[in-house]
Amino acid sequence: MTQKLEPPPTKSKLALLRPLIVGASLVLAASHPAAALDAVSMQLKWKHQFQFAGYYQALEQGFYRDAGLDVTIREGGPGIDAAEAVAGGKADYGVCTSSVLRDWAAGRQLIVLAAIFQRSPAVILVARRADISTVSELARPYADGHAGKR
Repeated sequence: MTQKLEPPPTKSKLALLRPLIVGASLVLAASHPAAALDAVSMQLKWKHQFQFAGYYQALEQGFYRDAGLDVTIREGGPGIDAAEAVAGGKADYGVCTSSVLRDWAAGRQLIVLAAIFQRSPAVILVARRADISTVSELARPYADGHAGKR
């Protein structure tokens, strides 16, 4: 009598391959660890507000993460000098005003990376009633000794 041999069930073949697949996956995963992000901090010059929206938007959309950075944004405020925080090693980056150039000239070890505005946002304001329309008119005294024209 001849007996017909049946191929082993598919289940048993998969059962044999499963440990091999899991083991190979573990070896491959261990040999290529996930790239760690560089932790950096950014000190703001003032409290959290709209002028810093671009930094928060970049954080939320993952732009820093995509560049390999884990960014912590630190709130500024009264008594917090962003340039001092960076120079003293308390922050990696700082958002400062143009006064940072004065600090640099005084010997503070800082590097200015970018100017965010095309022009300085600082302005000179006068009341409309002063009737001054150019900077040179500020130097001209009134008849009563005050600057400007009447």
